[in-house]
Amino acid sequence: MNKDGKIILGLVGGLVVVCFGALIVTNTISDETRGKLLHGSGSLAGLVVLLLLGALYLLPALIGQSRHHHQRVAIWVLNIFLGWTVLGWIASLVWASTATAGKPKS
Repeated sequence: MNKDGKIILGLVGGLVVVCFGALIVTNTISDETRGKLLHGSGSLAGLVVLLLLGALYLLPALIGQSRHHHQRVAIWVLNIFLGWTVLGWIASLVWASTATAGKPKS
């Protein structure tokens, strides 16, 4: 695995930990629902929802990575740190969708 891959893997792992911690401490869901997601029969469903939301959150960075964008590390950083603001998420999506640096024609 190259250096960029290790950085991205570390950032994604950190984001998963932060998302799970936010799920635990949030006050926007009831105690009963939180208990079902973390300890009861809904724990698998909660994990699936968390992973899907994480994938949606990281969609711009994943697009930039899959397209081998020449600024993919910067797109990852923007997406992770400012993606929670809708404007940051849209900006990283647009940036990831822009043209990549092509090889010079000879």
